[in-house]
Amino acid sequence: MTTAEQAAASVSSRRVWRIGLGLLTLLLAIVGWLIIFLDGPPPDDADIIPQWSTQTTDSNPLAVFCADIKKTSVEEVFTIPESTRYLHKGSEAEVQAFLDSQSMAFTLFDHLMATDPATWQWPGGIQVTDIMAPPDYFAKIREMSFTMRMKVQQLSRQGHHEEALQHCLSLVAFGHRLHGSKGTIIHQMAASTTFTTALSLIEEVMANGAFTEGQLQQIQMDLEPLIGCSPTDYAFALRGEYLSLKRCLPEARQKGWGVMYDGSTPLPGILGRMVKTNHTMSLDLALMRPVVAALTRSWHEALIANEQLSRDIQHLQSQIHKPRFYLDGNYGGKVLVIQTHTMTNFLPRILATNSQYQEVLTMLALRRFELQHGRLPATLDELVPTYLAAPPIDPFSDAPLRWDASRKILYSVGPNLTDDGGAIDPGKRRRGEDAGNLYWWSPEAIREREEQLQEKNTSSPGKRKTRSL
Repeated sequence: MTTAEQAAASVSSRRVWRIGLGLLTLLLAIVGWLIIFLDGPPPDDADIIPQWSTQTTDSNPLAVFCADIKKTSVEEVFTIPESTRYLHKGSEAEVQAFLDSQSMAFTLFDHLMATDPATWQWPGGIQVTDIMAPPDYFAKIREMSFTMRMKVQQLSRQGHHEEALQHCLSLVAFGHRLHGSKGTIIHQMAASTTFTTALSLIEEVMANGAFTEGQLQQIQMDLEPLIGCSPTDYAFALRGEYLSLKRCLPEARQKGWGVMYDGSTPLPGILGRMVKTNHTMSLDLALMRPVVAALTRSWHEALIANEQLSRDIQHLQSQIHKPRFYLDGNYGGKVLVIQTHTMTNFLPRILATNSQYQEVLTMLALRRFELQHGRLPATLDELVPTYLAAPPIDPFSDAPLRWDASRKILYSVGPNLTDDGGAIDPGKRRRGEDAGNLYWWSPEAIREREEQLQEKNTSSPGKRKTRSL
């Protein structure tokens, strides 16, 4: 082969390599584009998107209350001395002085409770998504609830048991109505705090006062419609979380954030912008739709579905540092889904509160039975239908609550879904293997309350910690 022929062959070979390399580059670019930009079809989520009211603030009594309560000094409930806040012995005068200073807050509360709860809706509604930095009205709701708690306890200890009970029932109704107001999971968290506070107060008021069987029956009737969070309420909140995520995805893709709802901590570089709206929402739907469907059947089935959701999230999280987690180009979207469900897994607490509500109704029925028969029933079946329309259902198990007549313990199986024989911690009712309480009027329960009161009165300021939302 001549030199000229060799040169021509070399040029031809290089041309072939260049064409091949160009085609390979083009192919890789197409694959990269498909990975990063190609999204799937939008999911059919018409059954999940919640129907949100467009009422104005002026026609929303809860929004009016949340705005007006900021003008009061109710926030002082968490700045007064701890001995006053928790009604330690000898603080009666300071407690009364504080309560007298809150007349405007109590008036606003009474006005709110006189309105139609069907018109209540949380301010901001679906726009409120940041659990780590909730709106200031959540703090006001908590302050109002704690101030009402102080009022109930002060009246009860002054011997005004019937008046204390009426305020206690108002607080129960307040928590119940907050649960029914349309919002997201963070709103259910705020409502649950108020509702649980009120339920816990009922034992103290009832134990301190001598209520007749007729009065107990009326109290029971007043409480029966105040169920707290219903499956419908919780399903709406889950659907609200789905809509919140859907609305935030365009901004997530633009900013590349994914650690907190407010976008305060960006993901590194292009990873945070790897958000595919349709892929992300399809993943979120696949995870949460079984829980929403189960809520139409029972709390227990919803809890089982929720546990599967938690396992799926844990599995997804375990894949986060593996190469295949990146291959579909939706890294940021999957991180957002993980965070959403990790921070809003609130169902077990809702069930704990609902079982507490069932226990309160059953305690009242047990007391009515005891006053009429001079003894406690051997089984809860003896309460039906005279004292209870049906056996009280444990939301954790879909079976009746457990009643240990020999130990006078009423309990739920709790989150582990196992009957551990009434293994409860009476002083911390939700921290035993089972979740329940001693019969309120038993000698053991009376002694337990006396010990708790003595411990509270002798504890040093600052030792007691308050729970925050």
